[in-house]
Amino acid sequence: LIDPAYDIGSELMRGELRAFTEGGWTVGLHQSFGAWDDAGPMLPEKARLERALDGPVRHCRQHWLHFSWARTWAAQAAAGLELDSTLGFNDRPGFRGAHALTVRPWDMAAGRPLAIDIVPMLFMDSHFYDYSSGGGADPETAMRPWLQEVRAVGGEVTVNWHTHTITDVYGWGSGFESLLGLLS
Repeated sequence: LIDPAYDIGSELMRGELRAFTEGGWTVGLHQSFGAWDDAGPMLPEKARLERALDGPVRHCRQHWLHFSWARTWAAQAAAGLELDSTLGFNDRPGFRGAHALTVRPWDMAAGRPLAIDIVPMLFMDSHFYDYSSGGGADPETAMRPWLQEVRAVGGEVTVNWHTHTITDVYGWGSGFESLLGLLS
């Protein structure tokens, strides 16, 4: 549950990754739970994904949104990552940084911006299913005002819909379809 067990270098995974990149998708690093505040553990994870992709990895999101304002972005930048989409809440939708735009965080110690851009995460699937952030409304009704606000300000955010929740086991596929409809 904390760190899913799969081999990113297996032929099956390499084939899936090739299909994504050939389809024009960007593949980013989803670091292990423990790789959140130090470039050291991030670097071998990034290298494994780059070998499997046969190309560079520049984007990331921290697993379980495991994050430190003071250390995570500095560690990601030191690992050569250029864009992070971790900034969000684990238990509710919303603008954790009070913005819907890409920003470059400030390195207080160095007195300059870090070499990484941050696109905030507005919401994820579990906000509307596990945490009842929709106030009892169906997911589409609950997601709509958040996305309308982003559109109203010409903003940019990410959303996180876990692939395993689209299966019949979870049954959140209709919510994902609603999200796609709201985004189109």
